[in-house]
Amino acid sequence: MSRHGRWTRILTLHCETASELASQEMDEPLGFADHLALRAHILICRSCRRFQRQLLWMRLAARSRSRVGVLDQATLSPEARVRIAEALREGGNDDGPPP
Repeated sequence: MSRHGRWTRILTLHCETASELASQEMDEPLGFADHLALRAHILICRSCRRFQRQLLWMRLAARSRSRVGVLDQATLSPEARVRIAEALREGGNDDGPPP
């Protein structure tokens, strides 16, 4: 991309592209021009700043949840386990949805 093209991209980044770049940045480093364009846009756009914070929050929540374990047995009470086991035994013979 030419120098003029990079500056144009930096100065005219739209919210849709900024959100795509913010999401992409979660997975891989951005190029210099894209990184700079996103930073400049985030400085002036409250909605995109909020979107980027939400992405970071979701990433942190997903990471902390994966450390705990999705099926952590400590989260279910013994009564709930019994109810689930009974429902599975009763509904196990039927291929349709429960009544």
